[in-house]
Amino acid sequence: MRTEDWPRVEELFHNVSQLGAAERDEYLARECAGNESLRREVELMVSASESNPSFMERPLLSQGLRALYGGTAESLVGRSLGHYKITRMLDSGGMGGEVYLAEDCRLERPVALKFISNRYAGNDWAREQMMKEARAVARLEHPHICQVYGVEEIEGHHFIVMQYVEGETLASLMKRGRLGVERASELAEQIAGALAFAHVRGLIHRDVKPQNIMVTAEGEAKVLDFGLAKFVRPQREEGLGGGADPGQTLHLGGVVGTPAYMSPEQARGEELDFRSDIFSFGVVLYEMLAGRNPFLRDTVGETIAAILSDEPPPLPSSDPFGGLALHCLSKERARRPESAEALPLRLRALRSSRIGTPPFLPRFIALRRHARAAAAAALALLLLLSVLAGYAYRKLSKVHTLAVLPITNQSGDPATYYLSEGIARSLFDKFSYLPRLRVRLPSVVPPERSGRTELAKIGRELKAEAVLSGRVFKDGQSLLLQLHLLRAEDAALIWEETFNLGAAETIDLQDEISREVASQLGMWLPGAALYRRQTDSEEALRLYMRGRYEWSQRRNPGSVERAIRFFEEAVAKDPSFAKAYAGLADCYSLRNNVAYGAAGVREAMEKAGYNARKAVEAGDSLAEAHTSMALVNLQYEWDWAGAEREFKRALELDPDYAPARYWYSNLLALLGRFDDSIREAEAARSLDPYAPTSENNYARAFYYARRYHEAATHYRRMVEQYPDYPQFPHMLALVLLQQGLYGDAIATLERLRETNPRYANGALGFAYGKAGRPEDAAEILRDIDRLSTPENPMPPLERALVYIGLGDRDRAFELLEEVYRNRFPGVTYLETDPMYDGLRPDPKFADLARRLNLRP
Repeated sequence: MRTEDWPRVEELFHNVSQLGAAERDEYLARECAGNESLRREVELMVSASESNPSFMERPLLSQGLRALYGGTAESLVGRSLGHYKITRMLDSGGMGGEVYLAEDCRLERPVALKFISNRYAGNDWAREQMMKEARAVARLEHPHICQVYGVEEIEGHHFIVMQYVEGETLASLMKRGRLGVERASELAEQIAGALAFAHVRGLIHRDVKPQNIMVTAEGEAKVLDFGLAKFVRPQREEGLGGGADPGQTLHLGGVVGTPAYMSPEQARGEELDFRSDIFSFGVVLYEMLAGRNPFLRDTVGETIAAILSDEPPPLPSSDPFGGLALHCLSKERARRPESAEALPLRLRALRSSRIGTPPFLPRFIALRRHARAAAAAALALLLLLSVLAGYAYRKLSKVHTLAVLPITNQSGDPATYYLSEGIARSLFDKFSYLPRLRVRLPSVVPPERSGRTELAKIGRELKAEAVLSGRVFKDGQSLLLQLHLLRAEDAALIWEETFNLGAAETIDLQDEISREVASQLGMWLPGAALYRRQTDSEEALRLYMRGRYEWSQRRNPGSVERAIRFFEEAVAKDPSFAKAYAGLADCYSLRNNVAYGAAGVREAMEKAGYNARKAVEAGDSLAEAHTSMALVNLQYEWDWAGAEREFKRALELDPDYAPARYWYSNLLALLGRFDDSIREAEAARSLDPYAPTSENNYARAFYYARRYHEAATHYRRMVEQYPDYPQFPHMLALVLLQQGLYGDAIATLERLRETNPRYANGALGFAYGKAGRPEDAAEILRDIDRLSTPENPMPPLERALVYIGLGDRDRAFELLEEVYRNRFPGVTYLETDPMYDGLRPDPKFADLARRLNLRP
């Protein structure tokens, strides 16, 4: 019998196994009419099966097993079961169980429904086995495994609800011709990853074959029927009713699988371990590479004999994957790869080293054997190497872009809230070490944009090819981290994994996650990059994460103080922890802002400078450290050249570090380079588009450039969008003042003063003075005095602004001199902020500007 007839033999065998003797003869006479050799082959298989019940145990679903699946008494097409509307049959039995395509009307998605036979619906053992195996497979949430959504019992029908995978089987794909090494290796890597994922969770597939692997239209592999091969009925189990006894062909300790893809131990009916799947994977890999199954013969007996004793024909020596396939096909399981986890890594390494060797290379090698063609062969080979070098360069130099989104904390435990901010930032820090990976880390994401489609849209808005998001939650007493990697283009799930935060060190998790994400993005990375760390101290890292969480809550001045405490404890644990020093520098720099208290500005900025220098010393290649140093030069040292040098160094190290672009735009405005300032502010906004600070900085750049109409338009929109963000009404009022709209500006600041007088008073007093309301301005001066305390004094700049509005230049300059002596940073905008324009005619203005290094 021909090899290509084997699928028909297999189909007939599994059908007649369900029939009595009389029905069997009638069925074979009808189905094999005119083909006696086909009938003989089927009868031989039946005879062998009856004489040895463990000889040819059929795989569940993939080869029929109509005892449990299929065999429903009626077609269900067009019916609705619960919220499932059945549209058409996908598999009608024979070579597969009854499987239907249906629409899940509740979730509006297509699903595949696999039915348990009606005649076993009342059997407790059958239902329990279905539930047990469905639960096991439902845990296999992997991008290359067909997912089980649930098990249903509706109107007497029992069925499994599974992911509907649109595409074709690998077997069907290979029938159209050889796949080519590049595509075969890519699919093999995905299949191996799925097997490794299942093995780690204790499940052996036991029926790995091309018919159980779907290939989607996008070229992704999906392994089907994971774990379900164990869903079989033991011998002599009672209570299944009449008809053929499926126990005769379904023996739990016997042979499970498809003959041509069985491992030797599987064919012998021995107890299996994970290495049996590795052998079957080797057969599939070999078949993809060679275009033929290495053991398939004309009969089942010959096929089994080949698996037990024959060595597979060698593959071309030019194929680097042949060695791996043969390694997997070792007869002795101890000689195969120890685990499936090693297979994706080896395949990835082979793909990287091979760089897609074209199939015509052997032709070039053959040409070299002929002396007359030697020169032509050499030239062709040189051309080939040039092409390969170009391909390798493109492959290895491709830059990937990843958006790391804030992680949500759903644990309900305030003591763990820091993990959401801390884990996202620590992963960003880890990814920043990886070459050819550009990372986006928006500080906030709109809470309503949490679905997969919306997250992918965020990725596209951030110009990223993939999006990493996740959540922290509790499962019983365990605190878990679940991460999702999505493709931004179409929201497809690339990778998903759940980690037990209580069972692993955060540092080890960083390494594991970065390895997996880099692998899923198709990146080849040197080992050194994967294991570079900011700190080797788990305690220091946890303290740093707590500090960054408090920093993210910085609208509350108390959170800045708590952040300082955590950062200081972190550097005490690890004195070389550059990021913790940078965090301290940022906290102390922030204290010069009236919104967070201005006590001890000089002391705070001296501490900021000290910690910024420590950050640069400990991490000279860290963009964050150079940004902190630049900020000190900008706000305290008034070293504009030094600040610009540090900002440029930070952006050279990481062009996507949004804080560097944010503050650099302020420096450029201060130096009067307004067009450049707007461009940098726009760049910062594109990197962190959902943060109010980015929006404020962008609009403020127009204000400094005296482009008031554009600034006002933007601020009006932001006031509506962020009603609780005080900077927007404050800046809108300043823009309105420059437009001469004093009434609107004063009304805006008066509303702000009701909730935040410390923030509103200086600008409101300035507005009262400009509007010719000196009594109201005087009241503001008295209120500033009332709000000022020894613990938290109001900075003199607030009073100076009121006198500028009143036109009292002498008093204004007295206060500005005090601001200058205390090095309060607001005075550095003397040449930039339009509020100071009324002082320009006074000679003292030019003198102060020179001392601020703003004029030569």
